[in-house]
Amino acid sequence: MKRILISLVLTILMISNVNANHWEPDPYQYENNMTVVGVVTINGVEQTSEDIELGAFCDGDVRGSVIGTYESAFNRCFFFLMIYGESGDNITFALYDHSIGEELDATSLNVIVFSPNEMLGTVSEPYQFQFEVATYTVMVSADPAEGGTVDGGGVFNNGTEVTVTATPNENYSFISWKENDSVVCTTPEYSFIVTNDRNLVATFSIDYYTVTALANPDYGGNISGTGNYIPGTVCNLIANPVKGWKFDEWTENGDVIGTDEVLSFVVDGDRHIICDFSMVDYEINVSADPEDGGIVSGGGIFHFEDEATVTAIPNTHYFFDNWTIGDSVVSLDQEYTFTVTESLDLTAHFHFFDNLEENAEESVQIFPNPASETLYIIRCNGNEQVASITNMAGETIFTKKITSEFEIIDVSYINKGVYVLAIGNRRSKIVIS
Repeated sequence: MKRILISLVLTILMISNVNANHWEPDPYQYENNMTVVGVVTINGVEQTSEDIELGAFCDGDVRGSVIGTYESAFNRCFFFLMIYGESGDNITFALYDHSIGEELDATSLNVIVFSPNEMLGTVSEPYQFQFEVATYTVMVSADPAEGGTVDGGGVFNNGTEVTVTATPNENYSFISWKENDSVVCTTPEYSFIVTNDRNLVATFSIDYYTVTALANPDYGGNISGTGNYIPGTVCNLIANPVKGWKFDEWTENGDVIGTDEVLSFVVDGDRHIICDFSMVDYEINVSADPEDGGIVSGGGIFHFEDEATVTAIPNTHYFFDNWTIGDSVVSLDQEYTFTVTESLDLTAHFHFFDNLEENAEESVQIFPNPASETLYIIRCNGNEQVASITNMAGETIFTKKITSEFEIIDVSYINKGVYVLAIGNRRSKIVIS
């Protein structure tokens, strides 16, 4: 029975050596051989791959080589190794992986002293070819942690090909794999050969949508609420017209999408919105008091900071008093110019004089009229009389006794407006300009 088993092993050895194409020993250099039936373990894990080749060496010379044979009945991969040499040779071992075409960086823990014709191990009790391979840790993490999931990390033998994978969560996108803040890969799957410890970080970015809004015209107002938004969140755009302008409508791609100053919507994509403004119409109303006291003009529709001029022309036997807004006097000039900032109701007030005599019928000459600084009075005689100046409210603001035919009156200190000059029982309209 033993003779049959030896014959079987030798047959397998011959077949295996035919397929061992990486290391090829020269059996004709040596007179003796020995056989070993064994299994290979790497870091204590028995190997079952038929891609593994086991080589035997002595001082760097190849003394034997065999590729593993998987036996399904045993669920093991056996290495039927024939070693050539001389008695007392120290035999060491190495591994070659045909799947990657490389010799493995594995350290053999076995040394066999060559003994001619010896047979070590059997199929039932195989010899243990023990190897150690350096192991390295591959750590994977996500940044930010909520950006996605990562897998593929762990502890691996030196030279192992590893693939790590990054999967972004909803509303996030994968950016890159980084190590020590340097980008090492820009695809979600990153494959590499393990030769050292790795600390890999999958970086993700949140998927923002951008909401922009432009004012039309750009000086009509401003808009708040624009920026980057997470999909599914609510954006509130607020139109803020400047003084003198008003909000009209929101449009997008030429279509009206809102007519309220606040536009609210759920962000589901980039948005480019126009906010239309228009100038406010301010109404300037003018009226006469009394209505038959004179003619007023200059009212109408104006825009913010327009210049408006209103004019009051008194009718016969009426004199202009002032312009008022409500109870406040705003001008004593018949022609009143101002900057429009709001709608206004302006009233021109007139005063009626039924006993005013014309200068032509007087024995008194007054000039210039209007006067700005000096008023001259010439009379036909030098009788003593009292000269007085009153405003349209009947208030006396100047009084002087005159006794000569030629008098000079200083009016530079008197406010601009229409006044009544009385000399004796005669009164004349004068204008201080």
